[in-house]
Amino acid sequence: MKFAPQLGNSQGYGQAIVGGEVNSDHVERFYRNTYPLNTRHPRLLPKLPPSLRYTFSSISIYLSYFSFYSALKKCLCVF
Repeated sequence: MKFAPQLGNSQGYGQAIVGGEVNSDHVERFYRNTYPLNTRHPRLLPKLPPSLRYTFSSISIYLSYFSFYSALKKCLCVF
């Protein structure tokens, strides 16, 4: 499969079991880390359609700004 998760990496498209011991559902899901940058694995990005690639890039940029300004706000509120 083109987007299948690799061993030891949960990012990609594939099956997951959701639920407890009694009630469990098998779902197809696409999982992709966007932030922090050190948890991203870029192997999927070139394979994605351009519009989805752009969306992931936009979300990553937004989250990086959001986390930076949240941390800055916490630092400034201390003084």
